[in-house]
Amino acid sequence: MIVQDNGVSAAADYKAPDAHFFWKAGLDGKGQVVGIGDSGIDMNSCFFRDPAIPFTPPGDGKEWISPNHRKVVYYYGLADTMFRDQVGHGTHTGGSIVGEDPADPTSKATGGAKGAKLAFVDISMQPSQVNAPQELDTEYFPKLYAQGARIFSDSWGSGNAEYDFQSSRVDAWLYRNQDCVSHFAAGNYGENDNLDTTITSPGVAKNVVTVGATKSLQPNYLSQTIAPVFIMNVEVRRTGKGPQYIRVRLVKADFGGDGTALSGKGLKMVRASPPAACGTLDDAASGKYKDAIVLARRGTCFFAEKMSAGAAAGAAAVVVVNDRNGGFFKMDAQDGQFEQGATPISLLAVTQRMGEEIWSLFDNADSIAATIERYTDTWEAYEDIAAFSSFGPAQDGRIKPDIVGPGELTSAASSQSGTSTDQQTCQMGRKSGTSMATPMVAAHAAIIRQYFMDGFYPNGAVNVTAAYPPSGPLIKAVMMGGACDMKGNTEAYLPLEDSPSMRQGFGRLCLCSSLKLTAKCSTNVQVVDRAVIKDKETQKYCLGTVGGDVRIMLVWYDPPAAVSTGDGASPTLINDLDLTVTSAGMGGQVILGNHGQTKDSRNTAERVWLRDVPAGGLEISVSAAINAPDGAPQSYALVVQGAFAGELASPNNPDPAGKAATPGGCPAQQMQATAPAAATSLDAAVLNTTDAAANDSAAARPGQESAAALGAVGTSAAVGAGDPADASPEASPAAASPGVAAVSASPAPSPGVDSSALAGLLISAMTTPTPPPAASGRRLTWLPTPPAALTVRVPARVCRWLSAVGLSPEHRFSRASGRVVAVPMAAVVVVGTCVLLAFVALYVAASVRRYGVGRTTSLTTALHENLLARSGTLACSQRGDKDQLLQQRQPADACDAAAAAAAAVPSRSMSRATSQTTSSSRGTT
Repeated sequence: MIVQDNGVSAAADYKAPDAHFFWKAGLDGKGQVVGIGDSGIDMNSCFFRDPAIPFTPPGDGKEWISPNHRKVVYYYGLADTMFRDQVGHGTHTGGSIVGEDPADPTSKATGGAKGAKLAFVDISMQPSQVNAPQELDTEYFPKLYAQGARIFSDSWGSGNAEYDFQSSRVDAWLYRNQDCVSHFAAGNYGENDNLDTTITSPGVAKNVVTVGATKSLQPNYLSQTIAPVFIMNVEVRRTGKGPQYIRVRLVKADFGGDGTALSGKGLKMVRASPPAACGTLDDAASGKYKDAIVLARRGTCFFAEKMSAGAAAGAAAVVVVNDRNGGFFKMDAQDGQFEQGATPISLLAVTQRMGEEIWSLFDNADSIAATIERYTDTWEAYEDIAAFSSFGPAQDGRIKPDIVGPGELTSAASSQSGTSTDQQTCQMGRKSGTSMATPMVAAHAAIIRQYFMDGFYPNGAVNVTAAYPPSGPLIKAVMMGGACDMKGNTEAYLPLEDSPSMRQGFGRLCLCSSLKLTAKCSTNVQVVDRAVIKDKETQKYCLGTVGGDVRIMLVWYDPPAAVSTGDGASPTLINDLDLTVTSAGMGGQVILGNHGQTKDSRNTAERVWLRDVPAGGLEISVSAAINAPDGAPQSYALVVQGAFAGELASPNNPDPAGKAATPGGCPAQQMQATAPAAATSLDAAVLNTTDAAANDSAAARPGQESAAALGAVGTSAAVGAGDPADASPEASPAAASPGVAAVSASPAPSPGVDSSALAGLLISAMTTPTPPPAASGRRLTWLPTPPAALTVRVPARVCRWLSAVGLSPEHRFSRASGRVVAVPMAAVVVVGTCVLLAFVALYVAASVRRYGVGRTTSLTTALHENLLARSGTLACSQRGDKDQLLQQRQPADACDAAAAAAAAVPSRSMSRATSQTTSSSRGTT
């Protein structure tokens, strides 16, 4: 996995011989060239300097080429011909990829791919601007490509959130050069939550890997959430199949039951009818909802009314499914809405994607039951998204960012001493921003590329006869398909939505769940690369699940779309490929890429994650609708990772076994239901249901609502509990690089995923409440509950606006009552203040726009890190906890000058803070 601890770990642990097992296996980026454009490189730094090949700036002031240099094979002065880094940004990002001090090869500032080399283009315009060419496909990428670069890392971007000319040119380059993969920083506008999206161009391009940022490892990290969080362990039963288990996080409302009455109980699940659970529930008198967890859709009425409807029907709890793609939401108390005299039950919320997934399970399940327990786990800082990290979606609704990595890193720092070649320095600096996350992810893309080129695929050990040059879509698919779900919070202290989402993308980069490595990472991997599909064609593959998680990832490079004309909402997808997975272990359930039950017609990457799926046939289908004007077939990469058996039969599988197999879907008999081995049973009484007669009718017909709790809880015999071979890939104490430091113990399973035998967890949860674990220096807390809301009647437009910006937790549209909104008291003050300040805003509009807080169709060109800032300073716009590691601040007059300069900057660096430096001269050499 990838974890950056910035020296927090004890030196002995950090430098242990087996601390970085990918490096130990020879996977350190050797033989790879990474292209990067930035503010320059300090070639005197010990992290880049090669005593055998001194760096001598070229006489023509443009181009320096040295294929045998230790770290930099190419240095081109596109905008700056001084061949130095007065800013420090390029030295830091380049060091995060390849930097290595020969005197201390396991330094905390060592790059993720220390064996790789850089091809570098200086795009800075001293002293404060970054000037990247508009026509990236002709003026930028070809220069780096000619020097052997196939991996690209760019920690800069425009101030435009639309699909603009630069985005189109990046897509054009990648579409024509399928052997490349390009990474762009997402941006540092994540705290501007008044905007619909804050991803900027070229990061909004379809074919690039857009990188967001997580927090980095911190000592004694305090895990916080603004509302109590619960875990719902769902068990799905189908005739003739082993049970399926799903683990989902829930957020409890500020009112209603406290959740303690649910602990230790196995409860049936029922969908609400009507779905919104407003008013009296259908068939409530029949006992259908008695002691059940009722799944209801958000909207139409107040949350408290949904709780009242469930309580009146005898339900144990109501779980509200979000009706919008915004992750988790907070349900505040609303005066006068809960029926007087009714017994409060627990009211909880689930995200739209996970809620819809569970909702659809009722269509082919015999019965569904669940336990709900308080979530008492703690997590490390890197499980939280960085507040500054820009969020998606892209303006046309595509998932952005694509992946996230640590956004606060220690790396090489520029001495800014000019072009002298007789003095070596070894400065290190710590910076934060998506600028820092991007090169670390790109470094691991270089390791993935080396993995295939050195013949590690498919067995996880080096084999020169199996060497294969992977395509860019394959590298992207391996990286995103194997990414880990983050179990931490957003900047709003609400849990992150499970991936794919608009904050963490497809997850946090994890090498060990992406690649198989002998004796270290047991993840099984099969790939198809450069497969070609025609219009209206469907290509099928067959594997077998064996019990556990399986992830299927489809990626393709789409032709460039037309430049946005201003609305930004027009779809940019041209060739629409679709991933469809049918699982015999899940009763023949059909799952579509990214959305489960809804076709995705926006993204160029689709994933299906089967969570703890029982054994059975697994049929994978790729279909195409080619809309390019020339009608040319579309190439794609397909990756399967996890617990499965078999090979992807295709001439485009580098695995000889897959290449020799006959392509096609699964035989009918492999997709048929087969009775599982005897399952471990519990007495029905343990499930704590009060309707004993209902237990006798638990075997409901497929498609029928679950009318009773399960009579037994078990697991398929195919799920090997306690089998060391099935251990989580994150259990290894080693990491990929010093910029990727070791974790001493296996983290808890990601929410929404349970790769172990969950039956044991269900049984223990039903019988014995689990005490909170020891915090080990960290503790889980939640912030104080805000005051009760005030219910007021407002015009529809105001109501919608308040809901959109989060000032109103819920609203109702009713012909009888008009528009009603529950507004927190604090919101009344906020709105009133905003009205008064509106007149003031007219005079400071230019300043407001400069810092990107206005609701406009594009972001501003303001710099988060002013490139005038020297090492050891902090950007003027920074605030909060990101100040704590910085020693110096810019004086007020420097901030004023920086703000004036920022208004005209055409592009901006994607970093938040300049470096805190420590310097030690190693003398002349």
